[in-house]
Amino acid sequence: MTTIAVFGGGKAALDPDEYHSAREIGRRLGRAGYTVMTGGYGGVMEAVSQGGRDANAPVIGVTTAQFDPAGRAVNPYVTQEIKLPTARERLMYLVKTPDAYVVLPGGIGTLAEVANVWELIRVGDMQPKPVICYGEFWRRVAFDFLMSKYVGMDQWTSTRFVETPEQVIDILAAGFAPSTEDDDGREATHGYQPPIGDAS
Repeated sequence: MTTIAVFGGGKAALDPDEYHSAREIGRRLGRAGYTVMTGGYGGVMEAVSQGGRDANAPVIGVTTAQFDPAGRAVNPYVTQEIKLPTARERLMYLVKTPDAYVVLPGGIGTLAEVANVWELIRVGDMQPKPVICYGEFWRRVAFDFLMSKYVGMDQWTSTRFVETPEQVIDILAAGFAPSTEDDDGREATHGYQPPIGDAS
């Protein structure tokens, strides 16, 4: 199955609108046939995971033993936990494994995740994959940066900025559909054509 990673903060106390949006994105991803992957902990990650479970989708939580001493536990909506020894290994797994990314509001960890995706695509260590930045937060944080003279237009053609959960699914559908099996029972993949620019 095609796996979509959703990056977002682990802050426990989201306001109701933030929680609803994150959960709705998880639900819509699940209903569209995608496997949902998050960092596995609370906050935005938990809301997205809950949405994925609402749709009876597989929900992968990528955690790390490095956070165990702080008492951080996987959220209850994860159906498969992948626990890695270090935070760095966790970061690289979240960056390299998925087929696409949805980036919700978050802190330094979320910024590190999306920055690593952009950099690995830029230097050719990873094929272009859809990067969907959700909401006003990322317009303020990233849009001006990506439009600056320091970042070439050809370096961010797989990134889009959206305002609604519906746009997230529309962009993924425009790039590729969830993978399916062909007549021989083998998984058939779909080529991705990166969309350009702003979805709104």
